Amino acid sequence: MSFEKLINSFRKIQIIGWSVYFVLMFVTFLSADTNETIVYIFFVKLQRSLTGFIFTCILYFFYKRFINPQSIGKTVAIVFVLSIIIGVIWTALEVLFFSQTLAGYDAYKVLPKLPRIAFIYALTIIAWSAVYFGIEYWKQWQRERENVLQAKILAEKAQLETLRYQLNPHFLLTRSIPFAPRLTKIKHAPNR
Repeated sequence: MSFEKLINSFRKIQIIGWSVYFVLMFVTFLSADTNETIVYIFFVKLQRSLTGFIFTCILYFFYKRFINPQSIGKTVAIVFVLSIIIGVIWTALEVLFFSQTLAGYDAYKVLPKLPRIAFIYALTIIAWSAVYFGIEYWKQWQRERENVLQAKILAEKAQLETLRYQLNPHFLLTRSIPFAPRLTKIKHAPNR
C-alpha cells in the first residue's frame, strides 16, 4: 500500500496509531513496579487506548465539519480548548473505570495526581491533533501541487494549439503552391 493511500484512509491511520500507542504504553508499564498483574495492566492500557481512539474519532468528525484549516490561530485555540476538555473527561472516565474494577480504589488518594493525568491526556490529544492537521495540510499541499501541474499542462496545450493555428495557414499556402500554375491556366483559358 502506498503512503498516499494510507494517508487517505483515516480508519487505518487511527487503528495503526492507537495500536502503537497501546503497545508503547503496555511495554512501558511492564517494567513499572506495581502490584497489578500483566493481564490487568493489559486491560487498563487497552481501555486507555480504546478511549483515546473513540475521542479522536469524535474529534475527527468535529474537525472535518467545523474547523477551517486556513485559520491557523483559531484552529490552535480550538485544539487546545478541546484537548483540555477531553483530557478532563478522559481522566474522569479513568477514575470511574478504576473505581469499578479495583477493589479498595480510593479516588481521594489519587486526587492530587488527577490534574497531571488530565494534562498528559490533553497532550496526547494535542499530539494526535498535530498529526491530523499535519496530514490535512500535506493533502492540501498535494492537491495544490496537482492543480499547478494541471494548469501547466493546460498552458502548454494552449500554446501548442496556438502554434498549430498559426502554422495551419502556412501549410495551406505551401500545399496550394503546386496547384497555382494550373489555376492560372484555367483563368487564362479561352472561353468556349
